[in-house]
Amino acid sequence: TGRRRLNATISRHRVGPAVQRRLYTPDDPRVAAYLVFLRISAPDGRWVDPGVAQGWVRALVGSDYVECVHELPRESTPTYVWVVDGSFLPIASPAELVTPAPVPAR
Repeated sequence: TGRRRLNATISRHRVGPAVQRRLYTPDDPRVAAYLVFLRISAPDGRWVDPGVAQGWVRALVGSDYVECVHELPRESTPTYVWVVDGSFLPIASPAELVTPAPVPAR
């Protein structure tokens, strides 16, 4: 049928009080609870089309929250991270909160 299988690995990590304070705004008083990581890979190790991976992200979080999702740029397969509240609804977060800082060349 032309369709290929993909694996989705999802993990969550609790955020601490410093991140909760940083993300709090009066406009959105929800409390950050977790960082959610999504890694999309192919079972046979082949390349995953970024457009297909982004389509899955949109399907999982919904188009209303897609701007809350950040792609981790230096991963071998599409990997995304976003912050959620206790009900697992995404919360807006700055990209620098969840993406690694560039490493200077030596």
